[in-house]
Order: sequence, then C-alpha cells, then structure tokens
Amino acid sequence: MKKTKRERWIAPVFITIVIIICLLTCSKKGFGQEDDPCGKNSFGIGNIISIKMDIPNNVFYGAFFVQDNGKGLGYIRRIYTKLGGYTSLSKGKYWINGTDYFVKHHKSALGIVYYMPSYDIMEGYFTLGGSYHYFGSEGIPSWVYDTIETNTAQNRLKHWSFELGCGMRVGRFITSGFGFDFLRDESYIYLGISF
Repeated sequence: MKKTKRERWIAPVFITIVIIICLLTCSKKGFGQEDDPCGKNSFGIGNIISIKMDIPNNVFYGAFFVQDNGKGLGYIRRIYTKLGGYTSLSKGKYWINGTDYFVKHHKSALGIVYYMPSYDIMEGYFTLGGSYHYFGSEGIPSWVYDTIETNTAQNRLKHWSFELGCGMRVGRFITSGFGFDFLRDESYIYLGISF
C-alpha cells in the first residue's frame, strides 16, 4: 500500500521539530559553564530574550540546491563556544534526460558545527553532517526508472549520504555559506539571519 504525501512527511518533520526544540532548550549546566556562549547559568530560549549577547547563537537560513533546483530551510544553533548543531529540510526535483518526467527529491540533514575564532565583525565555521534522501517516482513508467538506475545518476538515488560545508557570519545579522555532498556530487548555498 502506497503512503500518502502526508504520511511520508510526518516522521521527518516531527524529528526535525524535536531536534530544533532540543537545540533551543540545550543547557550546559553540569558540563562546565565557563564555555557557555549564552551567559552565566543560562538555559534555553530564555537567554535569547533576557540576556544581551555579543555573539549570535542562532541562525535561520534559506538554501538553494543547484542540481535539483531545490529550495530548503535550515537552523544552526551554537551550543558550546566552539561547537553547535544544525538541521535542515529541502525539496526539489531531478529532470530525467530525454523525457518529460522528473523524480521528486526531499532531503533532511542533521550535523555538527565547529566554530573558528571569532573576530569583531566576522566568524567562520565548518559543518559536517549526514543526510537522508527520499525520492517520489509516482506516475513514472518503469522503463524510465530502469534507465535511471543504469546510468551515472545512480549515485544520486542513494538514500543516505554525508555533507561537508563552511560558512561565515558577517556583522551581527548576516550569515552565508555552502555545502557539498561528496557521495552524490551535489552542492548548495545558503543565506541566513543570525540572532
């Protein structure tokens, strides 16, 4: 029995929401508060509102994926002075060469962020993460799908992969960066707001 669109998206969206809530409410109590970027004895989202911070701890960004013309949203959260986490969701489609068909592509990613030393107006970071890919091929004749699996695009139909990236915060509110998936030979760029 085929799952409906709603059923296919329930688990990834739920997991992403749980991860964002965990990142927002993360506390360093008991782990050595001298490295706490949010301030002394801070806890979760309350410190964003009540404590004036020199370095932004959150980034919300929009991403563009080049190969599948995909669009996505992501969130980065600084947890420690040098470490953080990120999560993202995106949606795009691969056109099949020589046909009028396309394969829908949905991606969910989760990873870690390593921050470089911060300067007054800018700060760089590196990202490393894993991603899961879902493909929708409803309405595509089997002969078209068979040709996909036998050509060079076969790597792009794998469900699990990893990505490396880097980014930079410029000023107080602007963050930009890019990522690259070596297994799928794909890249993306993003632009976000730091807060």
